[in-house]
Amino acid sequence: ETVSSAFAWADLNSIDPATVYLWLDAFCLNQHTEIPGKGISQEELDESFNSCIQCSKRVLFAANPWNDPASLHRLWCIIEVAYAIAFQCEFDVILSAAQQEAFTSAIE
Repeated sequence: ETVSSAFAWADLNSIDPATVYLWLDAFCLNQHTEIPGKGISQEELDESFNSCIQCSKRVLFAANPWNDPASLHRLWCIIEVAYAIAFQCEFDVILSAAQQEAFTSAIE
């Protein structure tokens, strides 16, 4: 749903997806294998996250499902939100088209 959420965000904001680069943390900096003491230090991991988020102009936060976002149950996602706030990145909460529809139905 993350990819469909990004496409829905681009469509909603009239942005051509071909002009946007997405950095997906799980593919670019795998927190599950790069554990301090097993090849990368805590400082290196922190520096990697800091520099990646600080260089970003915007952070898209996939909140799927809308009523209980799985990403809010993951510590790394919460840390990324904190970095985005600290670095004053533009921050958008994004939903897939199906989740947008479910959200709209729930609030009507």
